[in-house]
This record gives sequence, C-alpha cells and structure tokens, in this order.
Amino acid sequence: MTAAAPKRGPRPLSLSRRIRYAFETLAVYIIYGFFRILPLDVASDTGGWILSRLGPRMGASRTALRNLELAFPEKTETERAEIMRGMWNNLGRVIAEYPHLRQIGQERVEFA
Repeated sequence: MTAAAPKRGPRPLSLSRRIRYAFETLAVYIIYGFFRILPLDVASDTGGWILSRLGPRMGASRTALRNLELAFPEKTETERAEIMRGMWNNLGRVIAEYPHLRQIGQERVEFA
C-alpha cells in the first residue's frame, strides 16, 4: 500500500503579481465609485458608451467576431460588428449599473 500524495495548496503569489492585483483592485474601486456618484441612467449610458468604444479594440472581440461568424454565417461583416458593439454596450451598462443594484431593486423591479 502506497502513501497518499501530500496535498498541495495554492502557489504563493509573486510580489509583482500582488502589486498588479492591488492596482487592479484599486482601479475597480475607482470605477465603481465613479459610476456610483452618477445618477443611474447617466451611469448606464456612460458605461455603455465607454465599452462600446473600447471593447471592439480588445482582444476578446476577435473571439466574439469568430463566434458570431459561426453562429450567423448569413450576416455581413458589418452586421456582425454591430452585434458585437451592442454586446460591449450592454456589458458596459451592466458594469455601470452594478453600484446601483439596490436602487434598481427598489425602483424598477416589480413582482406580480
């Protein structure tokens, strides 16, 4: 009978990775605070506008366009690019609305 392999925990993070994560966390809190001080509809519009401009320049857009080409071969390249911009707009709105979830829940959600 052989002994069980020792259990390994997560690898310790390097100092450079810890610093990077700290700056990323700070950036997220700053973005969160920025959208929190804006009124809900302004935050939503602003977040949508920002990501609909920045998102198509990100690497994930190549994957999105390839997937749209597979899913919608009948659509033109322009139509698929418009769908992708809409995806980024929607994601930007969701991110910008996140600090307002309590307000959304109180004012805009109805239960029948």
